[in-house]
Amino acid sequence: MKRIALGIVWFFVIWLGVGIASKIALSFILVAVLVFFTVFTGIRQVDRRLIERVVTLGGGRWALVRHVYLPSVASWVLGSLKIAVGFAFTGAVVGEFVAASRGLGYLLSFAQSTYNSALMFALILLILAVVLVIFGVAGRLEKHLLRWD
Repeated sequence: MKRIALGIVWFFVIWLGVGIASKIALSFILVAVLVFFTVFTGIRQVDRRLIERVVTLGGGRWALVRHVYLPSVASWVLGSLKIAVGFAFTGAVVGEFVAASRGLGYLLSFAQSTYNSALMFALILLILAVVLVIFGVAGRLEKHLLRWD
């Protein structure tokens, strides 16, 4: 599994170059896969009785989408927003770790290659702090947007 993930990273680096485009593509793919499975789960978790009641009361396809499926999927997607944003940041750092000339991933790779453990731990703590801040902001956004849930 680790070889497959590293192969995907190298694929983006070879295809899009060492610049920012490969990091954006890697982050996008990580988030797109997560959001796809979240939407799929959100649609599958809709209560069948709720669908039957809307249809019984005369609701058509658009009423089902607007009043049943969309709120269900929205709560699932916004619920996984924190994880998706963390994955995006991690994907960018991993992309920099593999092939870059600057950035946190590059510094982490440099610290590892020069056996500078203090810098390595400081960078890991910095990445952890940034991901936790992003996680907190996404949590507040989720609370604000899902206040009706």
